[in-house]
Amino acid sequence: MLISRKDARTLALSVKPEVRKQALHLRSKGYSNYDISEELDLPYPHVVEIVLKQAVLESHSDPRKFQRQLEEARLEHLFRQAHQAFTTNPTVDWYDRLLKTSERKSKLLGLDSPIEQVITGKDGGSIKVESISMKGLSDEDLASLKALALKACQSSSNEPDRSDTSD
Repeated sequence: MLISRKDARTLALSVKPEVRKQALHLRSKGYSNYDISEELDLPYPHVVEIVLKQAVLESHSDPRKFQRQLEEARLEHLFRQAHQAFTTNPTVDWYDRLLKTSERKSKLLGLDSPIEQVITGKDGGSIKVESISMKGLSDEDLASLKALALKACQSSSNEPDRSDTSD
């Protein structure tokens, strides 16, 4: 039986706070929405998703940080299960599952992002590029920056090759 999103939300918001805390605890142990639904005797697994979101909002000042922590714990739990299965039955499928779980966790933690990029400058020296915020810049300022960047690109590509000049 399907219920509307509005009915699911109404049902999820009527769940007692203790049940929401239990749902968060089960999620941190790696339980899926279906598992939590069965464990806590909630009628529909998609109601669990709303229950979990509400519990996170109620219990933490930074819900996104907590959500990342929950996902990290869940991935760690899945990795341990896959590792145990791989140790018992070393197949390519379990090895692949270990690798995919590890890749997902690395992506979540930002371990795959580049730390620093080096661009060769005019005299062969390096230029450190840092992340900057362009919030607060007007459209005019952004247009000026774009024009300056285009001019720099054009001037560097139009410069004559000085490596073969003789003194």
